[in-house]
Amino acid sequence: MSDTTMILPKETAQYSTMNAADARAYIERWREVERVERLEAQAPSVQERWQQLNTLVGLAHALGLFSGAVEDQEEAVWQRWAILSRIGSHDRKHTIS
Repeated sequence: MSDTTMILPKETAQYSTMNAADARAYIERWREVERVERLEAQAPSVQERWQQLNTLVGLAHALGLFSGAVEDQEEAVWQRWAILSRIGSHDRKHTIS
């Protein structure tokens, strides 16, 4: 057998030949799979990320960063909408005649 040909074991149900470049590419693909698996193992789980988010939100509340500002802004938007609605209905009443 030459250096550029490899015969796979009989258990594969068929004999296949693979040249050296194919063998290197095959090994490199599996190294890449291993690298990605290592990275995934290091990444935090969804549960860990959720706990981190809850911790940050709790900290923001404790520091007073959520002091109802969102609710105040929403109320201001509704008030502006009510004013515009009244102005618009007033203008329609006087221009339709």
